[in-house]
Formats: sequence, C-alpha cells, structure tokens
Amino acid sequence: MLQAVLPIPWPRVRPPLCRALGPLLFALLLGAPARADDLSLQLLGSVRAGSKRGPALLATVEKPAKLLRVELHSDRGKPATVVRRGLKPGREYALKLPKLPGRTHWRGKLTVRFADGSQGSMPLDFETVVTTEELTLTSDATREDVLAGHARITANRNVKKVTVRVTGEGGRDLGGGAQTFHPPAPAGTPFEVRWQMGEGEPIKIEVTAEDVDGFTRGLIFMPWEVKIPHEEVEFDTGKAVIRPDQMPKLEAVLEQLNAAIRKYGQVVEVGLYIAGHTDTVGDAAYNRKLSMQRARAIARWFRSHGVRVPIYYRGFGEEALAVPTPDETPEARNRRAEYVVSGEDPYAGQALPGRWQRLP
Repeated sequence: MLQAVLPIPWPRVRPPLCRALGPLLFALLLGAPARADDLSLQLLGSVRAGSKRGPALLATVEKPAKLLRVELHSDRGKPATVVRRGLKPGREYALKLPKLPGRTHWRGKLTVRFADGSQGSMPLDFETVVTTEELTLTSDATREDVLAGHARITANRNVKKVTVRVTGEGGRDLGGGAQTFHPPAPAGTPFEVRWQMGEGEPIKIEVTAEDVDGFTRGLIFMPWEVKIPHEEVEFDTGKAVIRPDQMPKLEAVLEQLNAAIRKYGQVVEVGLYIAGHTDTVGDAAYNRKLSMQRARAIARWFRSHGVRVPIYYRGFGEEALAVPTPDETPEARNRRAEYVVSGEDPYAGQALPGRWQRLP
C-alpha cells in the first residue's frame, strides 16, 4: 500500500483564516471625519485551541492614531473590550479576542481617534472559530490508484474543498485539480479525489484539504522509489566489516545512486535506505542483529564516500525473505542488502519488527 505522508516541513494547519472585513465606512463623530482608507482591518478568525495565537482583529493605520477601541458582545454572553493607544502608521496591531472554544458570533463597534483630530467608527459583525480538533487526513490509496489520478481520502472534519498539485522532474508542473463539495464531505466518510496529469513521471502529488472553518491539511503521495541494482557485498561469517576486496562493489553503484538522488531530490526530500537481510539459518534474533550491523557498515561507507542525503539502515534478518524457505535453509538469494532511494519508508505499512536508524 502506498503510504500518504506529511511533507517535511509541512504546515499542520495553514496560517489561520485571515480575511478583510470590507471597506471601512466611518460614521461622522464630533470633529473632523476620518477617511475610509485611513484604517484597514482584517480578521484572524479561525485558530486551533492549542495554538499560541488566538482570534484577533488586525488593524493597520495610515497615519498616527491616538486611540483605537473595540467594544464587542458575543452570542454566548461574553463581552470584550480592546484598547490600543499610540498607533504608528504602517504597523500592524493585533487586537486580541477571547479564545472561546467553538464558534462565536460577535457584534460591536470600532472607534478610532487620529492624532490630526479626525476620528471615526464602524460597526463590527463577525464570527470566530476555535477548534479543539486538528484536521487530519488519511488515505488507503495504492501506488496504482495515485498513478491513475485518484485517491480516497478520509478526514476527521467536514471538508469543503480539495486541491491537488502534481510535480515532475525538475519541479515541472504536470497538472492537478480542484474540487469543491456541496454539501461538505462529512467527517469520517471517505471521499474520492481526482486529478489530471500530463506527460512525465510524477514525483510529488500534493493533496490539500480545507475544512469548513478554513483550516488546511496536506497529504503527499510519492509514487516511486529507486532500487539500486548491485552486486552483493560478501562479509566474513558472523562479521560486519567490509573487506577491501568488496569495496569496488560499492564504488560501482555510486554514480547511479547519486544520479537518482539528484533527479528526485530537486523536488522532494529524499533519503537512502539500506536494508540488510539474511537467510533462515541460525537464530532469528541473531540474524536480525547481524543484518542490522552489516546494513550500518554499508551506510557508513556511502556516507564516507560523499552521499549527503539522510541515510537510514535497518536489519530485517530473516523477516522479509526474497525467496520463502523453511527454517534452517541456506539460500544465497535471501542473504542480501537493498539500496533504496525514496522519499518515504520503503517498507511502510508492513508489520515487520525493528525500525529504521538514521546515520549521524
């Protein structure tokens, strides 16, 4: 099964929904009226409960202001008053609002008094959303599904829109698509996402979902991996030291290995995965440990010979046989190592013991 992963770095939630509150229509107060373009206002209205930032009105003045005052009442009985003094032109000021869980409807008034004596006010009517549940996405799409231009996605929150971007070699745009759901795709129910792809190998397929409160979450599909063909390094029995006569076998694959890293590394963060395997002769735990040590030795050799991407190693012992055999069966095809260039764990989704270790 093709694993859908979060890119690194990938924003767990995009910057909370910021939107302009529309033209500021100032009511005439005592004194000279302010112009509508003297003040701009945006709403930072959707945030996660666990985030450091809360809901806020973001105000920017175009000329010095002595006072900016916001008085609000909510549909939940919670009033709020925010006052800022001595505002400087061009600087954005956050007028922080109470971080009430859920959806809150606010009504009230903003009043501003500028240093030149002009002043104005405007009514306010908006909603804030503080969600306690972060948007998450999962997919059971296979590599074949993704290459055919579709995937089933499941979200834990109602989704209103999905966008897809397909990137090929050298960062070339290979297509994508967008879907809007009316009504929104319900939480917990899989929905189908489709996209178009042009000619070329897709290296990265980014699927971004937006929920009904404006939060986004992304999945990245990387429907490829490069297994580097090679001649197996032979180790002395029970040892994990690469003999000098075996080093030419590793030198022979360096050019192909670096070419794969250059090709795919332009688009996604790639890693080199070294997997060690044994046959079924001997104790399973011993075989797993020995295969890990040998994989680490190969990983270190590649690092010392200029491979600069993250290198991971793992010993599978006799747990992932190339050729199924009974126990205590000597089989040369099972005594092997794999060199895989990939943007994700090449064994993801398989119930196998152990875990990848990253080489320092």
